[in-house]
Amino acid sequence: MSRRVVKIDENTPTLVSTNYTPRTLQADLHRELRRFSVIVCHRRFGKTFFALNHMLNLALNSLLPKPQFAYIAPTYSAAKRIVWTYLHQFLEKVPGVLFNEADLTAILPHNKAKIMLLSGENYNSIRGIYLDYCVMDEVADMSPLVWQEAVRPTLSDRGGGCLFLGTPRGNNHFKEWFDYASSGKNTEWYGKMYKASETKIIPDKELASAQATMDDATYQQEYECSFSAGIVGAYFAKMMEEARTQGRLTTVPYQREFPVITGWDLGVSDSTTVWFAQQLPGKLHVIDYYETSGSDIATIVADLQKKGYVYDYHLLPHDAKARDLSTGKSIEQLLYTLGVRNVRVVPRVGQKRDSINAARLLLPRCTFDEKNCARGLLALTNYKRKWDDKTQSFADNPLHDWSSNGADAFQQLAMGLRAPSTSPYRYGGDTAMNGGYGGGNVDLRAETDYNPFSI
Repeated sequence: MSRRVVKIDENTPTLVSTNYTPRTLQADLHRELRRFSVIVCHRRFGKTFFALNHMLNLALNSLLPKPQFAYIAPTYSAAKRIVWTYLHQFLEKVPGVLFNEADLTAILPHNKAKIMLLSGENYNSIRGIYLDYCVMDEVADMSPLVWQEAVRPTLSDRGGGCLFLGTPRGNNHFKEWFDYASSGKNTEWYGKMYKASETKIIPDKELASAQATMDDATYQQEYECSFSAGIVGAYFAKMMEEARTQGRLTTVPYQREFPVITGWDLGVSDSTTVWFAQQLPGKLHVIDYYETSGSDIATIVADLQKKGYVYDYHLLPHDAKARDLSTGKSIEQLLYTLGVRNVRVVPRVGQKRDSINAARLLLPRCTFDEKNCARGLLALTNYKRKWDDKTQSFADNPLHDWSSNGADAFQQLAMGLRAPSTSPYRYGGDTAMNGGYGGGNVDLRAETDYNPFSI
């Protein structure tokens, strides 16, 4: 595996090998993979060794002009800390290979194949390139938009493929892709699951030891590849499951007689997200969700106008007042120049738990359109607390990953709808708590005086 006789120069045939010997299960899997393969595997399966060598084998044997390959990790630091070391290890005996640590790339000498290590943090950097094959590792920890908007188009030029890898993180996009890949509906796709109790890679005695000191949900997730185990540290996962069982994830049509309120999270280096809700008697209908990365404010406004909704007001986070150094204007001012004048800026909360609790209060009163809000629902389900390695406990603050953008936007919606007339959370005026566009000291609530928490 991962070996080829090549000519490093015109006269010297050389056997190139990565010195990788796959286990029996891995050897079988190398033969079974298709153009798009979704592999769910337990901890210590050896997925990084397996996936990197599968891609290197394709790179070593590629006859395409200037072939390009990418290994995509959830974060840049993970790509550099783990995969970069392995890449050096596997290619160290290839004469003439060129490593560029600044770019995390390697170029093979005989066919100029370029191997790149990338991250899903800022997936806009992936756009515009072409790929002949890529690996997406720990895909459950990445935004689904990494695949949908960035990676998939890069594979179309030359019919490239992708290997999705990871351990479950609840019922999210990774579960959806695995179900599709293993359903047999599309012969280009292949899915397989490897549980620790079945592979026998980890001795039974060691599994029993691990299970004895881990909570059952975590053990089932990490070793038995359970998608149904609760997401450890999740803020809203249980409430989202309750919404599903209560039938509040369904089809929710837009009703023109009720104006739409939006809740935003503004992205600079990551995604901008928007929730769309309608206040009906006794309930809140959440009818739509929007997410984009790398779009300017004019494009976002145009996209919202295309939806054809009649808007009431827009709830934006406190940083909407910050001026951009390049334009000298704030997002609030830019929206005004684009004709969006019904903007309300939600002041920054003293503690993040305040806005999280506001979201928890609002969620039981929401009915979501399951199709239109699919990405946002995944974000709410996967939003979780940050793990502190030093204290070996969960921190008070959330983990900032792909799910936090959608969750933060929902918190803006909850904070904007919740403030009663006596609340200090108001917009208008000149103070830090009362600062807002246009003045006027107006309550952060619906102008009909309807309070969704008085039901």
